[in-house]
Amino acid sequence: DAFGRKRMFIFGVGLFTLASLLCGLAIGEYMLIGARFLQGVGAAIASPTALALVATTFAAGPARNQAIAIFAAMTGIGSIAGLIVGGALTEVSWRLIFLINVPIGILAIIVTQAVVTESKDTSGEVATDIPGTLLITGALELTIVQATERAEARAIGQYLSDHGGDDRMTLIAYRVQALGGSTRDCENAWDGICGWMA
Repeated sequence: DAFGRKRMFIFGVGLFTLASLLCGLAIGEYMLIGARFLQGVGAAIASPTALALVATTFAAGPARNQAIAIFAAMTGIGSIAGLIVGGALTEVSWRLIFLINVPIGILAIIVTQAVVTESKDTSGEVATDIPGTLLITGALELTIVQATERAEARAIGQYLSDHGGDDRMTLIAYRVQALGGSTRDCENAWDGICGWMA
């Protein structure tokens, strides 16, 4: 709202498109992870801005309601179509699921630049809380990482139980998980138990 909805939408789509190109051309896992991070940033900028553009482009009433309904429907269709098309492209090459975004993103930027008019909040009352944004983003990331690690550790404990591990092996694996240990910690505990039993 403060920087211009059209400008931020084009910036977000541009960043997402560039990141998609980098993903498709990635020569290593770190490059791919970094490019995926940029994809997320671009999508986080473009997605809410797109809805804001729809809301400000159409006047309040039936026209805006219809536009938002179409936007919501296309979002759902796009999510489903993305899974189907992405699966088909992966059969050819995983890189294509990223590279296909490049021409689509370029087309979206060209159309937006030509058709959409700029709009922004000129009241001066829009606040930008960058520290708060960084803090909540970091907190969410840490929560996701911790939840993933715990789920993997729990899976190792279940694997031990299902494949002949006795109660001592299973209890240690679960104990490591309960203490917030990583998957590697559980594997090390498993190796230590196997060496002790030998």
